[in-house]
Amino acid sequence: MVQGLVPYTVRGILWFQADGNNGHPGESPEMIRALITTWREPWRAELQFSYVEMNNMKERQRAPVDRRRSV
Repeated sequence: MVQGLVPYTVRGILWFQADGNNGHPGESPEMIRALITTWREPWRAELQFSYVEMNNMKERQRAPVDRRRSV
C-alpha cells in the first residue's frame, strides 16, 4: 500500500495501532518490527517511525478468560 508513495520524499511515519489484535498481544513487537523494516526498505533510509497504541477501553480483567470460547 505504500508503493505509490515511494517517488515522494517521506520524512517519517506515524502509525496508530488500534485494539484489533488485543487477543494476541505477544505478537505486537514482532509485527511492529516487520512493519518498520518493510516500510523503510523502499526509501533506503532510516525513516523516523513513531507509533501510538490505543489504550484499553474495557474494564480491567479480574479473572482468567478461556479465549477458546466465544462470548
